[in-house]
Amino acid sequence: MRKKILIVKGKAGLGNRSLAFLTGVVYARLTGRELLVDWSDNLYSQNGVNSFHHFFTSPAVDSAKEVPCDAKSIAPTAWKGNLVRSVDGMIEKFGPRPHNTIKYREEYSIDFLKLDYTEDVLVMFSYIFNWRQLEAHLKNGPREWQGLGRKELTKKLLSDNLFLHKDIVRRVEEFKKDNFSKPMIGVHIRYTDNQGDQFNRSKLPSLDRYPAIIEKLLKEVPGAGIFLATDNEEILKSYREKYPNVIATDKWFPGRKGKRLHGHGACPDRIQNGVEALVDMHLLAECDYLVFSSKPTFAQVARMRSKANESKIFDVELAAREGSNPLVARDATPLGVE
Repeated sequence: MRKKILIVKGKAGLGNRSLAFLTGVVYARLTGRELLVDWSDNLYSQNGVNSFHHFFTSPAVDSAKEVPCDAKSIAPTAWKGNLVRSVDGMIEKFGPRPHNTIKYREEYSIDFLKLDYTEDVLVMFSYIFNWRQLEAHLKNGPREWQGLGRKELTKKLLSDNLFLHKDIVRRVEEFKKDNFSKPMIGVHIRYTDNQGDQFNRSKLPSLDRYPAIIEKLLKEVPGAGIFLATDNEEILKSYREKYPNVIATDKWFPGRKGKRLHGHGACPDRIQNGVEALVDMHLLAECDYLVFSSKPTFAQVARMRSKANESKIFDVELAAREGSNPLVARDATPLGVE
């Protein structure tokens, strides 16, 4: 009999997808299911290509296996006859409307608290690593997970199960070789994507907290360079005017100011758009210092990947909440806990 399957569908940005993938890894391991990842939705894909395999390799996923579209025994039941669709495609066709994250999950994702589904195929999506729902089950997981807290397990799962595609690794290494000849301060500012979304305004980073940290570091490390990863062309321009030695990767930006970078209708190559984002994420992780907002999951993953010493990682949101010296406040990374 064929092994039962768990399909992880893609939803939202690369930070969200990376953390949701970890939920899939844990759930599949706990239930003995084969793990498939389907990122053929059009946010980072074109013509139905499964972009996961363009971005990553994983020992937890068989890249040769395809979604079994003829499956009959499926949970949630909404996916019966619809396995070729994306989560966004399901929402567009069947609702619910207006936007309701909780209802989306109820309709289109399994319940992570439940491990005894009998269906041959399970479908999930998430925006985060669902630690709280999975925590009670982890005592039955492999020995190497035992005793690990949320952050430690997340970091281990990333390092053990999600590897950049070799072509992206090559791009990261080449850029680092050509541009990281001095101590580097990695700065991540995601700002464009959420400006127009009323329900996402709380996710905007505390922009006014970045300069105090950056300027303090520039005084402590004279001659340091700044690697800026941002989705906003105006922020890139302003930082280049304000600070010396600001470098950034070449990437496509929308022609109109303030428009989201990923998923934009005018994007000429959405897979390439994802590659550019992953290059930025992993270059941030290669920097000697990291200044970031823990609100975007993209930055959370970069922080978990970071090779910098803990004392050289600064979360602007923690500094903003505590009203403290920005070099005392270190890290409030929530890692998507619900």
